[in-house]
Amino acid sequence: MAKKKSNNNKVNEPVDSTEKEVEVVEEKATTKSTKASKKEVPSKKAPKASKGNDLKSELKKVTWLTKEQLFNSTVAVLVVVLVITVIVFVLDVIFESFNKFGINSLKGVISSQSQTMDVDLTNTISNEVINSDAIENVVSE
Repeated sequence: MAKKKSNNNKVNEPVDSTEKEVEVVEEKATTKSTKASKKEVPSKKAPKASKGNDLKSELKKVTWLTKEQLFNSTVAVLVVVLVITVIVFVLDVIFESFNKFGINSLKGVISSQSQTMDVDLTNTISNEVINSDAIENVVSE
């Protein structure tokens, strides 16, 4: 029979095997907790060698593309860029032609209106001159 040890290191009473196993598990748990409490808190500044090792370990975790996947992705990006470039170019040409047409038509409208205004102004001035001459003739008579 096994004997149980007390805190005073005295042998007291017999213990069966299950109680002994419980004591061993409890001792291991307390040993682990004291070790955990003794661990130092890592400083905020990691050593340079540690950072390099961390970087290497993280890069090993990265899933890298195969050459075929990389080629296919590159081709897809280039095709999309070219299509968008063509679309923007076509829209630019269309808007430029509308702009030229619109500006030229506006110039025509403005010039025709200014010519009409010039004619109206000339007629108004000549009518005023005629009226003023008529008034002078009437007054002088």
